[in-house]
Amino acid sequence: MPKSHYAPSRFQVIFAALALFAALVVAGTAYYFSGQIQTATSTGTALVGGPFTLTDQDGRKVTEKDFLGKYMLVFFGYTYCPMSAPLNCKSWRRPSTAWGRRPTLFNRSS
Repeated sequence: MPKSHYAPSRFQVIFAALALFAALVVAGTAYYFSGQIQTATSTGTALVGGPFTLTDQDGRKVTEKDFLGKYMLVFFGYTYCPMSAPLNCKSWRRPSTAWGRRPTLFNRSS
């Protein structure tokens, strides 16, 4: 019985070569950047809270004293971003629902 000989098609050879090339590029990139990744280390306690002064949308100065006895959510985000800003605003509903009332909004756009 004669031995059958399988010969890959030209497409299979080109596809295998491109797949090997892509794998080498990914592996080389991963190796290159693996030495550049740095990990953060904690050096103490975060300074959360404390006095502040901000300017509201009407140009008035507001401080932490204006919010005494109130829940406050401070977010520093984008002044214009049609993609992510609406998603961020949607996530603010959760805390305001937990408070049981609509929060007072402070808006500063530049």
